[in-house]
Amino acid sequence: MMCCPFHGDKHPSMKVDSRFHCFACQADGDVIDFVGRLFQLSPYKAVEKLKNDFGMALADGKVRLAPRRPSTVRQQLLDYYRCLQRWRIRYAPQSPTEELHPCFLEAIKNLDIVEYYLDCSVLPDPQTENELRKYWEGLHERLEKEERRLA
Repeated sequence: MMCCPFHGDKHPSMKVDSRFHCFACQADGDVIDFVGRLFQLSPYKAVEKLKNDFGMALADGKVRLAPRRPSTVRQQLLDYYRCLQRWRIRYAPQSPTEELHPCFLEAIKNLDIVEYYLDCSVLPDPQTENELRKYWEGLHERLEKEERRLA
């Protein structure tokens, strides 16, 4: 936990691991989002800054963003991720003997993998893009079945 640089934070409210999330102002994202927001840079300029600051070289020396695919899969995955975060908190057991709520179990089971695929979707390569597509199709199918079961 750390003090959030995006608002007047007096007490630590930001979690940082492979992604960052501020529980006070709801700032959220990956390292590119963080650098871009901190220095008021576009994603492209944030990647350039990271490359220059850390002496990283790209294969041909040029910084390129991956071609944009429709944002629907990434956006839906991000919506699902935010839902899982809420469920993890809202449905957390209040005592060791309390039965675990299905939404809490869903959150615990899927938060890490969804976070991984969100990170992969920033600058995807063909292999991770294929993994993301397969994961999303399987998840979407499972959620539709569950929705029909509950209807």
